[in-house]
Amino acid sequence: MRASRSGNVPFAKVTSACHELLASRDWSKALTVALSAEENVFATIRVRAIANADLSFVVYTSGRRTEELLLRRCTDFGMTGREVDIVRLLCTGLSNAEIADFLFISPRTVENHLRSVYAKAAVNRRTQLLYRLMA
Repeated sequence: MRASRSGNVPFAKVTSACHELLASRDWSKALTVALSAEENVFATIRVRAIANADLSFVVYTSGRRTEELLLRRCTDFGMTGREVDIVRLLCTGLSNAEIADFLFISPRTVENHLRSVYAKAAVNRRTQLLYRLMA
């Protein structure tokens, strides 16, 4: 992705979205911003409270084609909405514990959902799942 002459436009858009989320105080929602219209690159930003009451931002970027492919493959495998949420976070490289914190569920629940996802996709490991979903 290229930055314009006036500065790093994608970074400014993400920063603006973070400020908007903080101002709204509704941290259950996510904001999606287009980073590059010609390249179909989008960012989804969420606020997450961490243990000591500080806030952090989770920014997930993807191209529209990548997101459409992921959703289509998840639908093909018959995944539920919550399983798709977990798979999306898994694709960003989060651990089971981080996914649990992000979704406000227990790590054991994440493991149960992943076990179901693995069975539906006929795989045994995360790497196999990611390959299967994106191939």
